[in-house]
Amino acid sequence: MSTEHNYWVVDSISPVMAVINEGIRLRKEFREACRTLEQKYPGAKIWAAENSRVVGIEFSNGVPDGWRDGKRKQYAVPNKKTKLGEEIASQLAQLPKALDAWTFSQRLNRNLKGDYTHWADDHVYFSYPEKIGEAWVLCIPIGCKVEPPGCRQIKTSEYWRMKEECPDGVGEVV
Repeated sequence: MSTEHNYWVVDSISPVMAVINEGIRLRKEFREACRTLEQKYPGAKIWAAENSRVVGIEFSNGVPDGWRDGKRKQYAVPNKKTKLGEEIASQLAQLPKALDAWTFSQRLNRNLKGDYTHWADDHVYFSYPEKIGEAWVLCIPIGCKVEPPGCRQIKTSEYWRMKEECPDGVGEVV
């Protein structure tokens, strides 16, 4: 299910940009932690929930000590019934986490004193930033009654034009 959004171009000195920069920093730390795990377990594939926290590892050469097959057996999880598994679980829990959509919206709510989430039809819709070329655009679900400071609202047609005209395509979404 998708929802319609209002689109806001974020100015570089906007308080919204501070939250985006925090998200970029946390995403970078999370990716670095995943690379470190990949080096520790060569050939392994890291599984992450919401692209923000490690939930398991898919091993190419069988499940090592301290690990067990996960419920769906797509990836292994720490075997907390063993001392080694407990240590691994503790290490994974201490890894940096990136901002998922919920956490990003909550940071906006806290830092900007507004409600950047919208509940409708038993669903929650989140605000999220999207980089298009060199511009950051904050996508806010219709239904949110906020006007983010330091941002300029654009029409939906301008948002899609920006995406279509972007020579590098759409960049990252924090």
